[in-house]
Amino acid sequence: MTRMGLFQKCGSVHVAVYREMEVEAARAWEILVNIDEFPKLFKRVDTVKRMDGSKPGDPFFVGMKWAEIRHGKYCDAIEFTVTHLDTGEGKQHTFPRSVSFMVEAFVGYMSTSTVQVDRISDHRCIFKETTAFIPNSICARLMSSCYYCPLQIYVRRRVQTDLIEICNYLEGNPTKSSTSSSNNRT
Repeated sequence: MTRMGLFQKCGSVHVAVYREMEVEAARAWEILVNIDEFPKLFKRVDTVKRMDGSKPGDPFFVGMKWAEIRHGKYCDAIEFTVTHLDTGEGKQHTFPRSVSFMVEAFVGYMSTSTVQVDRISDHRCIFKETTAFIPNSICARLMSSCYYCPLQIYVRRRVQTDLIEICNYLEGNPTKSSTSSSNNRT
């Protein structure tokens, strides 16, 4: 491995969470790929701004870009780009379905995430999310190396919170007023 390859791994955080839900897989997928619903789904998202010329109701596509305008301690706007999309079309079974995206959130950091929805039964599905949070500047790598554990905890909590908020919304517990916890596994 090259020196750059070793340094590239320094300070990166990898998180995987999942949760089973009492909801049809098709409904879960429909919400996941409807960015116009995100302000209703996520407490921290105030608005969504499309950056690629798409309009509300347009389907997800590779290359789709949007920014989530968020309130909170660390970010004001987070940019997302869809990098992979598997809608199940052309397969014998239409599930699992997945979407991957790249996120530019903090200066010096980027992340990649894949969210998958799979059908368990007619009215039950499972949501899975994997995220890699990667420093891409020398300063960010040094900061991540020094503060790896707090960073890992922060990223895991953010991914878990997003998943909990999606599940609460789909299971009929409005996110904007809910502060419930979950038994997510990492």
